[in-house]
Amino acid sequence: MNREVNPWESNMNKRMKVSRLIGSMAVLLSTVFISGAQAQDFGSEESFVEIHGYVDLTYFDYQKSGDPDLPFSDGGGIPTFDNNHVTLFFGANLTQNLKAVTEFHYEHSINEPELPQANVQWELGKPLTMVFGRYWLPFGTLGKHKIYQPTNDLVSYPYTVSQALPFHNAQNGIKLIGDIHPIMYELSFSNGFSGLDEDAGKKIAGEARDNNQNKLFTGRVMAHLIEGMDLGASYLTEKWDDNNIARISLWGVDAEYELGPLHLQAEYLGGKIQNPSGAAATVDGVLRCNSGATDPACAEPNALRDNMGPLSEGDHNRSAYYVQAAYQVLKNRVGLNTADLIVRYDVFRRDESKNLFPGETKNQGDRTRLTAGVNISPRPHFHLKAEYQAVSEPGDQKSVRNNGVMAQAVVDF
Repeated sequence: MNREVNPWESNMNKRMKVSRLIGSMAVLLSTVFISGAQAQDFGSEESFVEIHGYVDLTYFDYQKSGDPDLPFSDGGGIPTFDNNHVTLFFGANLTQNLKAVTEFHYEHSINEPELPQANVQWELGKPLTMVFGRYWLPFGTLGKHKIYQPTNDLVSYPYTVSQALPFHNAQNGIKLIGDIHPIMYELSFSNGFSGLDEDAGKKIAGEARDNNQNKLFTGRVMAHLIEGMDLGASYLTEKWDDNNIARISLWGVDAEYELGPLHLQAEYLGGKIQNPSGAAATVDGVLRCNSGATDPACAEPNALRDNMGPLSEGDHNRSAYYVQAAYQVLKNRVGLNTADLIVRYDVFRRDESKNLFPGETKNQGDRTRLTAGVNISPRPHFHLKAEYQAVSEPGDQKSVRNNGVMAQAVVDF
């Protein structure tokens, strides 16, 4: 007796056959691709694609007023464990002088995806490499050290990076890099700022497109004059608003010196920011406008903001600096790879002394901080860090209860 064919079962069998066929083709194509890649003259013989990254767990516990500093930002004095970074780097050497580089950040347990790097690097010769795409802003220690937790001595970042500039400032544009001993230089032409807060540094919703006809010029030079010492100078200028009427110009100097177990770092940043009443800026896909702007598409007030909130209308001077000393007290002893003691002092001047918002006081946002910490590496590529921060607000501001402790475990691969 012939069994009646179930149409649903017949379709299922067909789907399974198609799935097996697609799977077999995928395996075959993967095999062909891998064998073909090995047969081609791509990059170095040792490796075609490099994959690196790091993962951390950060703990912070501040007084009731909370942590005033990105990227952790505890707003209510609540002790918190934070998977602050899962970062992946991919690099492909297409030839000896051509490579592609990408960097993905997944922050706060994948809650905040970011793309600080996605570029092509073409080396025309030792004095000149051209970079096309997305890259870290080549300014000061942000351009030198980036945001890499494994190589940071402390858990927190200095105010020059976390407050004076947008914290995650990646730029889309063209960068020139050269090394003519003892000088290394970087010149960048990019879309530029549209604000001074973290949203302006990321520009995710706005697809990182420019908001005006003006481009950001950034230049940085670094000199290696003495063994173990680096000296750097940086400058940037552009018009940051949609209407091309407001300019920002910043300059900075930085130094780093290693002498045996002692590691010294210092940086100063200064400049001027224009914030006229008619300014408007598209930040992260949203149009922000000052009081004199008449664009009916304005969705939010205050065209210019930094990581502490809106800046009042008018011209602003801005400065920040830090000095830091780290001393390695142990190396390959008592079962540890290394152990370092670190002290840092930093200052941020926000210049909110005129055209204040209601309820604000002179020097609104200025602060100083003294940080002491320890960095222990039980094994290479694994660090345990802890620090205490004493934060104060100078001038006629009210004293804020925002001291705190931070701790972190971070591993890189």
